[in-house]
Amino acid sequence: MKYQRRRELLKKGKDPFIQLARKWKKASPLMKGAIVSGAILPKAILVGAGYLGAKSAAKKNKKQQPKKYMVG
Repeated sequence: MKYQRRRELLKKGKDPFIQLARKWKKASPLMKGAIVSGAILPKAILVGAGYLGAKSAAKKNKKQQPKKYMVG
């Protein structure tokens, strides 16, 4: 019972969100920018790649469709 509170705090300290919060508090503005870009940049790349892929797929489908005057 004597060290129960200490063990609980040590257990919480291993949580990744707690570790990130500690790093955030100690980080310089440049480092904070790096942390944010590291979290956002991969998602932005995936979204951009999906957008470009959908755009090129739509362009291919548009070429395969017959012209208005050729239909019916």
